[in-house]
Amino acid sequence: MTKKAIFLAIVLSLIINLSAQNINGKYSSLLLNTLEIDTSGHIRFYGIDSFSTQKHFHEVEIKIHGKKISVRKSPVYFENDQKVYSVSDGGFLYYTGTLMTAGDVLIAKLNLVNCEYYGFSIFKVPKLIGESPDPPDSVVRANSSLYDKFTTKDGEDIYIPKGVKSQDIILRPDKGGIWVNNIFFRKTR
Repeated sequence: MTKKAIFLAIVLSLIINLSAQNINGKYSSLLLNTLEIDTSGHIRFYGIDSFSTQKHFHEVEIKIHGKKISVRKSPVYFENDQKVYSVSDGGFLYYTGTLMTAGDVLIAKLNLVNCEYYGFSIFKVPKLIGESPDPPDSVVRANSSLYDKFTTKDGEDIYIPKGVKSQDIILRPDKGGIWVNNIFFRKTR
């Protein structure tokens, strides 16, 4: 094969790969709130004790248009087959970001742009030695090195656990939807 033919073959394969990666649309899935599986296989998640009657999730909606992606996470629970949006079960989180191609997958770099009712996140950072103490109140005190400061669109400063403010996810297109990390999201539009 000539160099020109090899070059054309590479260009055609890239064009075919890019057209196959057209994943514009809306996708949705349910994720268990705060799912943790430790190295010994023990499973923990929010609401585990009441899971037989109430199932707590984040309803996650992903919108993709070109190289732009947005992710909305809304806390919900199901009780007697009814979906209920719950402000006390993890907060409403909204991320935006950009997509980058990496082989046969896409990587999204997401940044938190707004949140509402993010559970257990508002606290006052402990005072340094020598600063006057705060008046007694019911705010949670925590190690501030474990949290990132975030200012909501309403101007409220909150502290959220590290890893919530920025997230990277891997997307792999599949029939009828996309895999996001290891979770399948079905295409809704």
